[in-house]
Amino acid sequence: MRKLIVGLAIGALLGAVPPAMAQSGDALGLITSGAVLPFIGGGAIMPGSMSFLELASPVGENDKLHAFFFDAACNKGTISIPLDLTTNGLTVQRIDNRDPAVQDGLIAVAKSPSGIAPFAPVDEPIHARVLWVNPAQNLGRVLEPIAVSNLDTQDTFSWNPLRSGATFHAPLEGGGTSTLLLLVCPGSNVTGAFPTSEGFPAAPAVASFIDGIIYDTDENFLVNIRLTCKCLTATKVTAIAPVYSDASAAPNGTYTELYGEPSSSSPTRPSFTGYRSIRVSPTTPSFDLFGRLSNASACDLNPDIDPTGAGFCLDSNDNNR
Repeated sequence: MRKLIVGLAIGALLGAVPPAMAQSGDALGLITSGAVLPFIGGGAIMPGSMSFLELASPVGENDKLHAFFFDAACNKGTISIPLDLTTNGLTVQRIDNRDPAVQDGLIAVAKSPSGIAPFAPVDEPIHARVLWVNPAQNLGRVLEPIAVSNLDTQDTFSWNPLRSGATFHAPLEGGGTSTLLLLVCPGSNVTGAFPTSEGFPAAPAVASFIDGIIYDTDENFLVNIRLTCKCLTATKVTAIAPVYSDASAAPNGTYTELYGEPSSSSPTRPSFTGYRSIRVSPTTPSFDLFGRLSNASACDLNPDIDPTGAGFCLDSNDNNR
């Protein structure tokens, strides 16, 4: 049974450290061809923010790396920045202020000998992440990469962690507690910068819409939902459904399952990823619990999903079920 421990014990959450576990296709593992990362600056998502790209080349030299910019609607920016790295080289540089037209959005990182698209795979594996800070909001967050391919598993886990399903818990909204989703759905402008003709793995179908089911913490169905996901989309859960703040329906909060919605032309479940922020502000300053959504194949989350009527589920970035 799906049972959640409710009555959020903030001190215990902040102090708990889970044991280390090996994971195949680790999203923070070595990236072998290219990466896509969200970043937040002075745009509409959280004005006053800054983002810093942390990029390392621990295995060998990468002297032709570049980052291309895409805004929150996946429109390509006008500039790129070189990121040449020697073996064991590291760069940490602010990226949200590089292109005035792109203050929130996605960056794509790979090899570009000419400094223009399309990319080629990196010469040597890299590590990458974005550090997002907002001094006025008293927060610091880590945004993890979408690895186009991963050294641990060259033939699978491509475009990690894009998956067709995800889950999250949200405490009851109100009284200083609020939950926000930051959804990442790289559009064709972004995925097209990594062409298979240059040796990149094929990109999965990426979601434009996401279906969901909200339950209370006793597994009782509450409501079906649908979200729009366009490149980089921030939305408060209360804008998704009133039930997130309904104490009579979900006094201990909610559990939500999300599934990429198939298009009319394809029965496969498209992919996405995202983050959840729980902010609690009973006092000043407030504090922030932030991390990536728990993701999975939609077919594994709900084997009964069957858009084809053929008795099985199709997923765009996992094995067909």
